[in-house]
Amino acid sequence: MTKQDSVPMNDLKRLYQRYQVEIEREVTSTLRSGWWLNGAMGKKFAANFAEFIGVSDCVLVANGTDALELALAAVHAMALGDAKSSWLPMPAATQVAPAGTTTLSPTMSTSRQPAS
Repeated sequence: MTKQDSVPMNDLKRLYQRYQVEIEREVTSTLRSGWWLNGAMGKKFAANFAEFIGVSDCVLVANGTDALELALAAVHAMALGDAKSSWLPMPAATQVAPAGTTTLSPTMSTSRQPAS
C-alpha cells in the first residue's frame, strides 16, 4: 500500500503538533508532581470524566487487567453468588489478561455455555 492509498488514523504526529503546548505542559506538570496514578491530575480527570459521562463517581485503575478484575468482581457482587448469574462467556482463544482475571475474581469462566 502506498502512502497515497493509506487512510490516516490516529495520526499521533499530527495530533501532537496541534496540541503540543498543552501536552507538554500537562506531561511536565505530572512528571514534576511525582504522581502518575492517584495524584491531583488523576483526581481531576476522574471528576471531569464522571461529569462528562453523567455519573457521580469514576474509579481510575492502573491498567486494563485491573479494570477487568474490578468489573468481574462487580459482576460477582451483583450476582450474589448465583453460579448461573456469574457465568462469564469467554472466547476459547483469548488474550492472557482477560482469561487471567477470571482466576482472580470469583466467577465461572468457560468457552461453552453451562448445561441447564
